[in-house]
Amino acid sequence: MLYVALAGALVLCAVAAGLLAAQNRELHRMAQTLDWMATQQTNTGLRSMAPGGQARQLAAAVNRVLASRQQALLRQQAATRKLRENIVNISHDLRTPLTSVLGYLQLLQRGELSPAERTQYLAVVHTRAKDLSVLIDGFFELSQLEAAPPTGALPPVRLQDVLAEQLASFYPEFEQKNLQVQVALEQGAPPVAADAGAVRRIFANLLQNLLRYAKREARIAFSVCGQSVVASFESAAQGMTAAQAQQLFERFYTANRLHDGTSTGLGLAIVHELAVQMGAQAVAELQDGRLCICISWPLPGAEKQQLSQ
Repeated sequence: MLYVALAGALVLCAVAAGLLAAQNRELHRMAQTLDWMATQQTNTGLRSMAPGGQARQLAAAVNRVLASRQQALLRQQAATRKLRENIVNISHDLRTPLTSVLGYLQLLQRGELSPAERTQYLAVVHTRAKDLSVLIDGFFELSQLEAAPPTGALPPVRLQDVLAEQLASFYPEFEQKNLQVQVALEQGAPPVAADAGAVRRIFANLLQNLLRYAKREARIAFSVCGQSVVASFESAAQGMTAAQAQQLFERFYTANRLHDGTSTGLGLAIVHELAVQMGAQAVAELQDGRLCICISWPLPGAEKQQLSQ
């Protein structure tokens, strides 16, 4: 019996030694594979062919790390491409008014200009320099918004009062352009959590957008729709496609850039960023040749109700 027990123990030891050797060989192979993967651009995962479960668990954990690293690399590459695109767009937008300023300054250096021509050219230089200042301010504001979003609880704000105030301030400009604006404000809407200064900037940018692009008429409405308070700005948009409307909130994008390259799209990008930071939603839709930009703020308690459902 003693010999049988010793023989059994020896067999078990041999089996254990064989398994341990196999595990060691597999770990060595996996280490070599990782060294090779570190020097290659590959999405291949690490595989374990060992009979034990530990090596397979290790391979699965390593694959999760590799997948996370791959996703981080893709995000970095996308961010790099976006940064390059932004640099190109910024250069284009700054170059346009700057080239105009330099061109007219060269004309002003000529001695044969009449007083009327000199006055005209100085006015153009002043306008283009002002455009350049607005662009730089817009770039700075948008970068500040993205770098340091507001924190803390937002106070209650009556949106209809802020919109009415902005409409009154823009009324002379609407009249000067002979733009017929239909306004429908629902006065019974409750306050929402918002930043009053950000709301003023949103409405001011949207009204400026109407002044720039609306031709003869526009519609502005404010109402309670379901669990949201909605402000909508609508005007005709001839030649715009649904795809272009969906891109209006992207930085540097406007449909008009496709034609004359005169607008950066920063105003609507700022609108979108401010709305998101307050928990609101900004949507641009094209229906029957009309563009409608809607900003929706959730009513008090609406977010908690949605989460509970």
